[in-house]
Amino acid sequence: MQLSAKPFKTLSDAERTNLAVGLFEEKDTHAAVLKAHPALRRLLETGDFKGKANDCVVLYPESGTTRLMAVGLGKRAAFGARQSMEASATAVRRAGKLGVERLAFALPAEAGASAAVVEGAAEGARLGAYTFDRFQSKKEGEGSKTVAACTVAVSASARAEILDKACRTGAVIGEAQAFVRDLASLPSNFKTPTQLGKEARKMARKAGLACTLIDRAAAEKLKMGSFLG
Repeated sequence: MQLSAKPFKTLSDAERTNLAVGLFEEKDTHAAVLKAHPALRRLLETGDFKGKANDCVVLYPESGTTRLMAVGLGKRAAFGARQSMEASATAVRRAGKLGVERLAFALPAEAGASAAVVEGAAEGARLGAYTFDRFQSKKEGEGSKTVAACTVAVSASARAEILDKACRTGAVIGEAQAFVRDLASLPSNFKTPTQLGKEARKMARKAGLACTLIDRAAAEKLKMGSFLG
């Protein structure tokens, strides 16, 4: 999955085509969001969307974006990296079910632009796009049901290098979790020690890491008694 982070005002028209906007429960935080996205006004006025954590509603405005998603962030005082991660994952999962390939997830100014919040959003986006379909057959012409690219957009000003580093960190953490989930989801006959060793080497090569595999003799030499049983 391709992940990036940038200030909202720098989003391109293509990045705004499918846009998920985070909203807190507190109404006094909605003014700036409504100014930027008038299509949300009616939704909020009806009370059908209250900003509860991970609530999600999809709108189809007559102009501007193709899809505008309202994603609940919960209480402003309780918002942090974990809440950012969960909201981002919710948005990406919903977008994937709609066949969206590229999504922008926008956080309001009140959410801040801290490294932790951006990192959480990037991690959540990767986890929201996770699917284990290794053994599933696809019909001819059937497209992907996962988002291929997500941009985390923040309203507050932040240094580009901070955003980039936080986004990369979140992406790595999310990718590591996806790797472990893949291994856990494999049937037992695919998780032999030999195969797990191959998977470890493959992952290490991709990440630019060194990987050393040891056999029973090496384990005995290292006195790994509890491991050997």
